[in-house]
Amino acid sequence: MEVLLTPIEVVATFTQDGRISPVRFRILRPDFGNETFFIHQITRRQRQRLGKKLIDIYTCKGRVQDYDRIFELKHEIHSGRWFLYRI
Repeated sequence: MEVLLTPIEVVATFTQDGRISPVRFRILRPDFGNETFFIHQITRRQRQRLGKKLIDIYTCKGRVQDYDRIFELKHEIHSGRWFLYRI
């Protein structure tokens, strides 16, 4: 898997107990335009602590350029920012 750590925009659903499930994300590329990717399945969720920051990591399956791919999304809880971590 290639490490990217690219900022992304995410559409997610929330349960009543506060659990987040990303549904799709968009990569903003100034040279190539925007690309939207749909998440078909979340295979793993884990919470990590980096210093004082809490980060949720989602391992997901989805379709990227007509191929089924596995990728990881990172969500910084304190700032609300999302990143495409690996693809």
